[in-house]
Amino acid sequence: MDEFVTYFEETWLVGNFGPRLWIIFSSDASSPRTNNHLEGWHNKLKRIARKAHPNVFELVKIFKQEQSSTEVSIAQLEAGSQPPKRAKKSVEKDNKIGEIKSRFDQISLEENIRGISAHTAI
Repeated sequence: MDEFVTYFEETWLVGNFGPRLWIIFSSDASSPRTNNHLEGWHNKLKRIARKAHPNVFELVKIFKQEQSSTEVSIAQLEAGSQPPKRAKKSVEKDNKIGEIKSRFDQISLEENIRGISAHTAI
């Protein structure tokens, strides 16, 4: 376990991949905190394809359908439709994390990580 802790500290805390590169610290308030939105989109594509490995022609058809759907959504937003409302809990969590991120250079790395981890779930 000591080897892992040493590796983590040297690589992910003070090394080349420090917290400034982590998505939770690097994104601004309007950016997602996680890649869950991408995972959801990927799952949607898998449902549409109905198989693990569609051929290139099927994939192009799926992407065209997705493009059409996205264009409709954009047109609706441009026409004044409201985007889906975010859960109050998510907004509050983002605000708390934003407060911690705004003090990144003013508090210790440990305080940053403890503060972020208090407002995220695994």
